[in-house]
Amino acid sequence: MRLGEVAAALAEGRGEEALEGVLAAWRRDAHPTLGDLVDEVALRVRAPAGADVAGDGEPAQRAWLARIAVAGAAELQALLDVLAAANMHAGRVRVEALAARPPDPRIEAALVGLLERLPYDHKQSRRLWAAVFAVLRRARDPRLSPRLEALDGTIASADRARKIRGVLRRQMAELAAIAEGTLVASTLPIAEHGDAGAVLAAVRALPGAVIRARAVPTRAADRVPAHVRAVGDALLEAVYASPDDDGPRMVLADALLERNDPRGELIALQLRRDLGTAERRREKVLLASHRRTWLGDLAPIIRRCEFERGFLAVAEVIADDRDLVRRLVGHPAWSTVHTLSGSAAIAVDPALRSLRTLAFDANRAVELEEQPAAWQELLTGAPRAIESLRYTARGGARETAALQACTALPRLRTLAVTLARDVTADALGAVLAGPVLARLEELELAYSAGDRPFAGLPGLVERARVPALRLRITTGTWRLAMRLASRGTPHYRSAELSLDGMVPYNVDTVGALPSTVDHLTVARRGLSAAQRAAITSAAERRGMRLEIIEGS
Repeated sequence: MRLGEVAAALAEGRGEEALEGVLAAWRRDAHPTLGDLVDEVALRVRAPAGADVAGDGEPAQRAWLARIAVAGAAELQALLDVLAAANMHAGRVRVEALAARPPDPRIEAALVGLLERLPYDHKQSRRLWAAVFAVLRRARDPRLSPRLEALDGTIASADRARKIRGVLRRQMAELAAIAEGTLVASTLPIAEHGDAGAVLAAVRALPGAVIRARAVPTRAADRVPAHVRAVGDALLEAVYASPDDDGPRMVLADALLERNDPRGELIALQLRRDLGTAERRREKVLLASHRRTWLGDLAPIIRRCEFERGFLAVAEVIADDRDLVRRLVGHPAWSTVHTLSGSAAIAVDPALRSLRTLAFDANRAVELEEQPAAWQELLTGAPRAIESLRYTARGGARETAALQACTALPRLRTLAVTLARDVTADALGAVLAGPVLARLEELELAYSAGDRPFAGLPGLVERARVPALRLRITTGTWRLAMRLASRGTPHYRSAELSLDGMVPYNVDTVGALPSTVDHLTVARRGLSAAQRAAITSAAERRGMRLEIIEGS
């Protein structure tokens, strides 16, 4: 197929044929525009691979390998999305199976994505990474160059890669030397295939609905009559529309149980409040067997999750694959999630109508997800029902002002802020001076301090009129965690200190506490006799009741 015929083929529903034609053109000339065209067409003709490939056990591995051996171009992306769902031994076999397929920019991008995420960090994963690098040494997509250039820094700084860091960096050095000569944007004319840029624009102008390629049913649910599936879909939509209401979930559970669908059993079990031992064991078995299937489209980007009342409720997102995350923003399955971490793009989307607890990293939002306005939308945009926010700040006067007010979060009761490095006392004071303080029940501030970690601290504590205040202070050699509680009084009465690292003897941690504190608990691993004596003496001078917990 000539490139000029691709848009027409898509419009006529010949998606797989169009994708094969674009891939053939890319294999002749790995031009960046042709790579973009492959991605665009693949997104439109994506075919499901079946739920049986989504698990991490032996049946899923057999299904994945069987499917990759015969998968057409349209089905490949669904298999790549669950590439890292397997353990490292099965993962190596999967990478080797990918190596046997014809060149494809999506395979190259998926393997670079593995290196960016580093899901396998055991020493024994070296064979898997050797297989990955073996494929990437034959990579042809010049669009990978900036991602590969950034990888060395990613590997060098990733704590989880420390066991295999040396091996990976040596492999990266070899790959960089090869890529310098091979991943060069083609300057050959592509007019013989048609104007790729014009074709790309034409494809992007097509209606947004995905053209589903042919897929073979792989499970009983796929063979359910269409009218029965339609009823189930309608009930599912009712759950997503009213995630706080148990009624639609009960109705859906009954419908699924009539079809012997185990999801119905899970919903019914979790809606009960008084499960016995046997029922809780059954709940665990159901989740262990079907969790990835029930996560559905979201499975490839979920690192950790919990189900409540039969649906996803707590989710930690892997946001490293930016394109995959973008495709899943707005997915209706997010509507039941009340606790989220890992993705700014998903967090600020209106689909998360149940969201109550959020961990938000402004740095990752900008640098990883390319969402520079996400923090502003979260803090000052449309009102949200978030009650607990753990926020890692990027820095800047506008962001500090937004944190002072949090106008978009009227229900906020718990706020934990990790401030930018080398934060000033003025910046700390600005956060504490904001109107958000009046509605908080608990505030936590984490920041890096210099040589005078407690300079200005009494004044800051005096401003923090919240029932519970936590401070996490880090210097170059030691860390201090401080928790102050008012115990129902206008002033802080109790304090907890947790010390980690070599705290200098001249640092008076007890002296930095408010004068109203009358009960002090100190937790310290390896407390020396001199340190114990110093803390005890300081507490006695202040008239505090002291409790020391060692070895914690």
